[in-house]
Amino acid sequence: MAGMTVAFGALFALVGFVSYEKTAYMHPIVLGLLLVLFGALALSMAARRKLWMHLAGTAGLIELVM
Repeated sequence: MAGMTVAFGALFALVGFVSYEKTAYMHPIVLGLLLVLFGALALSMAARRKLWMHLAGTAGLIELVM
């Protein structure tokens, strides 16, 4: 699940970088980088995997509301 989070985060960041030139809307970039960060931390720290994945989910829900 953490690997999928990193992959979707990279996809969101890539889409955000491409669309930023046309819209100047940075939320996809921020969400993508947060998902990559939290996913990478979940992969590297097995003891705190649940914490990092819950933070990734929370970041996604906050972005959905905004």
